[in-house]
Amino acid sequence: VSFPAELRGSIIHRILQKNNPDISKEEIISIIKEEDRNVDDEAASSLQIEIFGRLKELFGSDIYSLINSYKKSFNEYEIYLKEEDYFLHGIIDKLIIDDKKAIIIDYKTDAVQKEEICVRASLYFPQLKFYSYIVSRLYKELTSFELRIIFINFPGEDVNMKIGREEAILFGDEVKAMIRQIRLREFDQNLTHCKECSFALENSKCIVERV
Repeated sequence: VSFPAELRGSIIHRILQKNNPDISKEEIISIIKEEDRNVDDEAASSLQIEIFGRLKELFGSDIYSLINSYKKSFNEYEIYLKEEDYFLHGIIDKLIIDDKKAIIIDYKTDAVQKEEICVRASLYFPQLKFYSYIVSRLYKELTSFELRIIFINFPGEDVNMKIGREEAILFGDEVKAMIRQIRLREFDQNLTHCKECSFALENSKCIVERV
């Protein structure tokens, strides 16, 4: 049975939310059936084996031990911020508060190759900077932010970025500018991104014609 990548990703995130490396086979199967009510027992068992196999290395990794050693942490942490006449919203996979530092962790379930990690991470860091901006506004005492991406297939890879409070706040200005452009329907093409875009023809030609 073939399962969509989005379904696998959703199941993995729910398992990680429980923060239990000793999670049972039965509990994983229960999560699978909640996510896909049409799956039969055989397919659910097969998917459970596949998913736990992917998570086993993560659960045994140094980074997993490290991030679970902090006393103050939140899983699937939902954040809201009123900004002018709109709200900013996000869900952080794991937020750690360590004195005056916030560690923002995002789990990625992409079927990425090891040599692609740096490029793929560069596409995701703006998302984590967005989170850091909201967190910086909610936690006034924070002075630094560690943005960490954990690729499930390569948990041993150290993919992180460190920024100060000023940089996090400045990213808020970029967010405001983007929202103004959206409202004005001003969409600039970034043709350098075509090779990474799933909507590009042959991974090189934009399907949207310039107006």
